[in-house]
Amino acid sequence: MTTKSISRLPSNTIEAQLTANAKSESISRPYGVTWRHATASLNSNDPIEDANAQLILRKDKRNKDHKSHELGAAGDLLFFAIMDGHAGPHTSRLLAKALIPAVALELSTLDKGSTELKGVESLEKNHESYLSTAWSYFQALVPFSRRFSSHIPSEDPKYVQLAIQTAFANLDSEIVNAPSRILEMLQSKSDMKPWDHPMAAASMLPALSGSCALLAVLDTGRRDLHVAVAGDSRAVAGYWEEDSNGQGKWRVEVLTEDQTGRNINEYHRMVAEHPPDEAPYVIQRGRVLGGLEPTRAFGDANYKWPKELQERYSKPLLAEQASYD
Repeated sequence: MTTKSISRLPSNTIEAQLTANAKSESISRPYGVTWRHATASLNSNDPIEDANAQLILRKDKRNKDHKSHELGAAGDLLFFAIMDGHAGPHTSRLLAKALIPAVALELSTLDKGSTELKGVESLEKNHESYLSTAWSYFQALVPFSRRFSSHIPSEDPKYVQLAIQTAFANLDSEIVNAPSRILEMLQSKSDMKPWDHPMAAASMLPALSGSCALLAVLDTGRRDLHVAVAGDSRAVAGYWEEDSNGQGKWRVEVLTEDQTGRNINEYHRMVAEHPPDEAPYVIQRGRVLGGLEPTRAFGDANYKWPKELQERYSKPLLAEQASYD
């Protein structure tokens, strides 16, 4: 047995590394409120596989005379997202640009009622998980929008949460299925080999890479906080509780549940979604098929594509790699 001693870095070196990528930002709003947020990151890979994004949207009161579809009462919607990438930075970088806009767009449709139903039935059948989530969301939404004209879905936390879930599922479906659509289009319309086209790599890399995602949406007008997670990123809230003597202490609350094979709820969910003869192999050593740690994530198409699609892509990819060796 051998032992190895690891010397501690000087405190100033540790502080410099922890704050190298730290930044804070203050944004003043028209009605006298200033929002402040801070971020910091410490990469274990080079380039870093993680990313983050923030966005503040103004909320206005609904103007029925102008048929406005603004999101509920006055105030702001604050979006904060953390992307924990793996197998490369490609998925997390894409999510940094697309996740918050996708959720904001889905939220903006809440008060449009049944007009959003038109395109649901035309979704591809292989998007079953997304279709199920989206359909339950629209079925829940329509009765209220038809029967109670005073009901505003965007002010109901239940519908806001369903909209966020729909946006997550829809965006992942786009990431995973984009390579198939783009390669088929390039093969039919382009003279060059599909794999030589820059759009091939641009769509394939985010699909094959992967990323967990953690999103917080704060509705300042209603004082509602919505937290959504795909993967094993964790949201923690800290509260300062002051007593009558002016003293106090911090209280910590975990807001999310890690989605890994070591979570018994996720283990049973994964096993139930596979044939009985595959049950012993779905989760191995707490990981999906013994490899992937999170049981939910964006991308990771090699865990989601059907066998036929994987075989269709593996041969040209291997041939392409061999041509460079």
